Amino acid sequence: MREKGKDIFLQVCNKCILPETFPGIHFDSEGVCNFCSTKGVEQSYRKERSRLNYKFGTLIKEKKGKGCYDALMCFSGGKTVLTH
Repeated sequence: MREKGKDIFLQVCNKCILPETFPGIHFDSEGVCNFCSTKGVEQSYRKERSRLNYKFGTLIKEKKGKGCYDALMCFSGGKTVLTH
């Protein structure tokens, strides 16, 4: 917040109008906040993820039934360990 005389001017994002008082916000030289700037990154990530999902599905269809197993599914349970 900047004071000029008695008026208070609050910087806001030029795209989404989040104010400078919003936690963790930063502005670039064009007045666009870091949250709006990363939206483009998220959209390209979604496109890449979609492309890789399609590629994975194609690979599974191609390999299915040609070996002992159709797929190997790996996952993490975090810090929790289950034993049987």
